[in-house]
Amino acid sequence: VNNDYSAVTTLAGIFKTMTVKIGTVDSAYEAVYLFVDEQENLVEMKAIESSQLLQSFRELINQLPNYFCMIWGFSADAALIEAVIPISILQRLTRKYIELPALQPDEAKEFIREQLQGFRKQDFNAPSPYYPFSEGAIDAAIERIVEMTPRNIFKVLRAVLERAIRRHELQPPNIVDVDLANKILDLQI
Repeated sequence: VNNDYSAVTTLAGIFKTMTVKIGTVDSAYEAVYLFVDEQENLVEMKAIESSQLLQSFRELINQLPNYFCMIWGFSADAALIEAVIPISILQRLTRKYIELPALQPDEAKEFIREQLQGFRKQDFNAPSPYYPFSEGAIDAAIERIVEMTPRNIFKVLRAVLERAIRRHELQPPNIVDVDLANKILDLQI
C-alpha cells in the first residue's frame, strides 16, 4: 500500500470479506459500520488535505455499495456540513442528518449517574449514585460546562477526578465534594 487509493481499496476489500458468503460458509458479519468522528476538522484542514480525505471517503463508498454504513460525527450545524462536503458525497447519502442537541443540565446529571452506574463492577455497592463525586460536585461541574455534550462532560469530570487524586490525594472511600470540585474547577478557568 503506497498511496491513498491502494489504502482505500485494501480497506474496502477487508470490509467486503467480512460481509460476503464464501462457498457454504456464511459471512462473518451482516454489515460493516465505520464511525468517523470529529469531521468538523475538515474545515480547519488545508484544501488539498481535505479534498484527498473526502476523495478517499467517496471511493470507499463507491467500492462498498452493499452491507456498509459510514457514520460521520460532526459538532456543527447541518449548514456547515453541506458547505464542507462535496456534492459527489452528499448525493451518496442515504439518510438525512440526525441532529443531537446539547444536553440540558438535568439530562446531563442523569446521563452521568447512568454512566457511573453502568460501568461499575457488578458486586460494587456504591455509597451514593454519583460516587466518587458528591451530587453537589456534579452540579458544580455541570454549571461550568459551556456546551453540554457527553464528551465535554467526561473531559471535565475526568480532569476533576484526576486532579483530586494527584494533587489532593483523594482515596476511596472519600469523595470529590462540592468544595474540592469548585477549587479544582476554579484552577481550570
